[in-house]
This record gives sequence, structure tokens and C-alpha cells, in this order.
Amino acid sequence: MTRIALIAGTYAPDRCGVAHYTDRLRIALSNQAIEFVVLTTIVAANEPTVRGVVNDWHLRDLLAITTN
Repeated sequence: MTRIALIAGTYAPDRCGVAHYTDRLRIALSNQAIEFVVLTTIVAANEPTVRGVVNDWHLRDLLAITTN
């Protein structure tokens, strides 16, 4: 099985092009039976396949991605 991690600077409930695109990509991957996880901000983590791994996207916050 193919496994993909998407790292998204914004995600729902944010309303912007990146958040919308990432959500649509997540749906398309799910429809293709591809296992995935979205890594994004803690505020946006609202589903089992969406993990909040950083408070913000400053360099010091990115270390949390490697430890999760």
C-alpha cells in the first residue's frame, strides 16, 4: 500500500487556497485507497488523519515534526 504524508502550512478551518487544495487532495487520496496523514498546525488538527504537529511554522517549531 502506498503511504503519503502531506505537510500543510494551513488547513481547515483556515480558508485559503493551500487549505482548500490540501483538503481536496486528501479526499482524492482517500478515494484511491492511499493511506495518508496530513501534518499541520495544532489548531487545524480536527480529524484522525490530520495531525497537529506545530504551533506555528517558525524554524524552532519545525523540530516537532521530526519527533512526532
